[in-house]
Amino acid sequence: MWLMGLAMAMDSFDWVVLNDTVMGGRSSANVESVDSATRFQGVVSRENNGGFASIRTRGAIDLNSNTTVEVDLVGTDAPVQFVVWIGQGANLYYATPIQPNTGVQRIEFSDFVPKSYGRVVSAPSLDRRNRQQVSVGILIGNGFEGEFDLTLKQLTFIGEAEKLDFTLDSQVALRMTQVLQRAIQRGVPVYNAGNPSECAAIYQTALEDLFLLSGDSLPLELQQDLQQTLEGASSLGDNDRAWAYRRQMDDLLLALQ
Repeated sequence: MWLMGLAMAMDSFDWVVLNDTVMGGRSSANVESVDSATRFQGVVSRENNGGFASIRTRGAIDLNSNTTVEVDLVGTDAPVQFVVWIGQGANLYYATPIQPNTGVQRIEFSDFVPKSYGRVVSAPSLDRRNRQQVSVGILIGNGFEGEFDLTLKQLTFIGEAEKLDFTLDSQVALRMTQVLQRAIQRGVPVYNAGNPSECAAIYQTALEDLFLLSGDSLPLELQQDLQQTLEGASSLGDNDRAWAYRRQMDDLLLALQ
């Protein structure tokens, strides 16, 4: 569990490596616990449209009670960003670059920038989001290329956040309904034309954008269902993935009535 305002030993975190290889890139990295710290090392390559390496915590973390993160990072002088993942898709919040070897750096949640598939999007500030189920980590990229060796000495979440109201607003429900309906209108003829892969991509993009932009407006159980669908469908074949997304969209449309 996370203790507000208290640093935790780095070997208590369950880290996983996530590199540009998920999109065909050639970067490589590994992560290990060393003397109660986390060592992250590897090579960033810009070949094949790549250019980043990252680590993130495995599983869900509840940061609803916190407002600030403190990070102490040492090693290679390279552009490093602290990242908060909303769910398991490509929807992330990026902090301003961390400068290694400068001691403990404090970053307010209100300073994070929301992105989807690398694009800055218009979404609620991280301090206004439901942060009950997120993962966090660090990412090295932003033009950097070559070997790197970083050690995360401290990662602490502090501050006391105000309790937010996530009651579903009628206008938000209308916008969410329109997003889902437009995706279905685009996806159905594509599927019927014999291209379930493209149909699944249309549905996935709509669900991930909805989760990033308006997911906090949904009841917690629907947020969990949506996240589980996005996570689980990635391992399915094209046809089954399209139908998994479509069933999730139908469930959401019914809940939004």
